[in-house]
Amino acid sequence: FWLKASAAPAPSFFVFFPPFAAMSCVGLVKFFNETKGFGFISSDQGDIFIHRNECTGGEPRENDEVSFDIVDDQRSGKPKAINCSGGSGPEVGSFGKGGFGKGGGGGGGGASIAQVALGLKWAVLAKGALARVVVVVVVVAFAASSNKVTAAMGTPVVSVTKWAMVALEEVAEASAVALEAVVAAVMVVALALGVALGEAARASEAARALEGAKANSRCAANSSVESAAMATIAVSSTSS
Repeated sequence: FWLKASAAPAPSFFVFFPPFAAMSCVGLVKFFNETKGFGFISSDQGDIFIHRNECTGGEPRENDEVSFDIVDDQRSGKPKAINCSGGSGPEVGSFGKGGFGKGGGGGGGGASIAQVALGLKWAVLAKGALARVVVVVVVVAFAASSNKVTAAMGTPVVSVTKWAMVALEEVAEASAVALEAVVAAVMVVALALGVALGEAARASEAARALEGAKANSRCAANSSVESAAMATIAVSSTSS
């Protein structure tokens, strides 16, 4: 009975990572914005969008020859590059300069939100597998005890054993669904935090630019006043 119940396909624990049909390519980096963390690769399939979060090893730089896979972006529907390698820039994937990576406005080449979510996905799968192992152990122990009772008392308990096995399996699947909901909530919070950090960084840059413009304006005004004062002194000297 247990083997028959276990033969059913396992439920999908994470709907945010559908399988993609990737196509391997080689191309030349046409443009890459180091501050924003994105650019374009020139290839036989045209200009392909690339983000630092989809790179391994060194970050791409202009005129680098890189290898990558092409998939369709689920949001825009346009092709984008993933698994990009061969860049000559700093290594991608450390938290050395910021939290969520430059592309999200958080600083340096940090781990992407997708990588964090993927780690949580595998944690859910591992916990689900552990739950099933526990169910197997409990059911085997219960069946062994039931067989001993049957042998001692001559009372059939096969139907009770089957019911217990079904109940335990339903508990394990419900636990897996609950873990998946927790992971989805964590991912939403992480995405919101990444967007907030990006907005804060852009606002800070705009404030610094405005302050620089005001400083330049004050310097220009001071220069004009000094020039007028020098001209007045020169006229007074000539009149004397």
